[in-house]
Amino acid sequence: MRTALFILALAPTIAFAQNANNPDCANAYPIAVSSGAVPDEWVLSNTGDEPNAISPAACMGNGYSDVWFSFVATASTLTVVHDGHAVDAVCIEAFSGTCGTLNSIGCTAGPISNGALPLTGLVVGNTYYFRSFQTYPGGGNTRRWGVVHPIANDECTGAMELMPSPNIGPLTLGREFTTIGATQSLPGCGVAAASDDDVWLRFTATAPKHTVVITTDLDVVVEAYSGTCGSLTSLWCEDNWLLDAELTGLTVGQEIFLRVYSESNVVQSYVWFRAGIGSPPANDECANAITIAVNEGPE
Repeated sequence: MRTALFILALAPTIAFAQNANNPDCANAYPIAVSSGAVPDEWVLSNTGDEPNAISPAACMGNGYSDVWFSFVATASTLTVVHDGHAVDAVCIEAFSGTCGTLNSIGCTAGPISNGALPLTGLVVGNTYYFRSFQTYPGGGNTRRWGVVHPIANDECTGAMELMPSPNIGPLTLGREFTTIGATQSLPGCGVAAASDDDVWLRFTATAPKHTVVITTDLDVVVEAYSGTCGSLTSLWCEDNWLLDAELTGLTVGQEIFLRVYSESNVVQSYVWFRAGIGSPPANDECANAITIAVNEGPE
């Protein structure tokens, strides 16, 4: 039987900085590099509403309404992330050097609503700049930005562990995951190319049945596997993920792997999601019905 879930809404652990006022390199808003693959703190910024072409010239097409940020590298590989899927798409371009002498070191392939720009070859301690811009005049939308480290669960061998809840509701929905910087591990179970950003999770079964719960505001595909990373067997694949799906016939102590990726195969696009594992209640089946004492009358 399918188990209905009662999930408490958990507040995100991220904080928000003041809106940035950063129309040019000289006023670039400083962003602290996060400790992991999910921003510790997002920076909010409007895109501006500048009708004139930007300077220096855009790395692709025409550029308008640019806003600027800076960060100090804490590793040789970092990723600039932009969360603005509900508003118009923007391009991202990164630079080394100083505001008077900038060298372009990276540019997104095109305007992206929810995008990321990976950067390699950075020098720890050096200051770098990046800007976002639109490919048409106008703007004014609010977006959020961060600079993060590469993910650790890009492949099955680095799958991040989820702890099954002893109850119907999962324990770990407060934990946020991302597909930023992920690469394809296996062809997608629906559209083969869509798994270009797949990431991996795992859990150890504590009951014959568990419920996988994944919440996201974008479309994702979720596939479950038994076996080991070198020899995986697909248990099911949901390419129209809504909220949860059951795994049955499990053996206590069995390790299960989950692969999550966006339905989109747009390069440099990504998703955020929360994940957890629920367990059935003790009286999930008729054989385990709980006896309730009959009240013999009013007290």
